Amino acid sequence: MATERPEPDRAHGDDEYAGAGKKKITITGDRDLLRRIDTHARRHGLTRSALFSVGASLFVDDLLRRRE
Repeated sequence: MATERPEPDRAHGDDEYAGAGKKKITITGDRDLLRRIDTHARRHGLTRSALFSVGASLFVDDLLRRRE
């Protein structure tokens, strides 16, 4: 039995992304922050999903480095 996921509330800053694995995630935040993320991603020739992927990878690398 599949559970229904509520639609993102875009009026309040929710947005939905599908990465390379096609798994959708909903990110809640303010619109100004998402606009700045988009600008930064475009400046480096990345999509929003790619930028979040790089950030997640760096975060995990840092966690693993701290465990050593």
